[in-house]
Amino acid sequence: MIGGKVADVITTKLFRNGGSLAVRIPAGWVSEGEITLSRNPISGDIVITQKAGRMKTLLEKLASEEAGRRRSL
Repeated sequence: MIGGKVADVITTKLFRNGGSLAVRIPAGWVSEGEITLSRNPISGDIVITQKAGRMKTLLEKLASEEAGRRRSL
């Protein structure tokens, strides 16, 4: 939950890029720049995060897109 709203969750694919694995992130979900990966040592969950300023812009964009979808229904 982010700011009292349920966060968008997607399932995406991993692929090989040379000797590494890469994850496909949809356009518009992450702006250019660095992201941070963290892994929970107990559950093994992997979390991708981006700096708060960029995330705020992204969340505002997603909220705007969601509002537009709701108006078109």
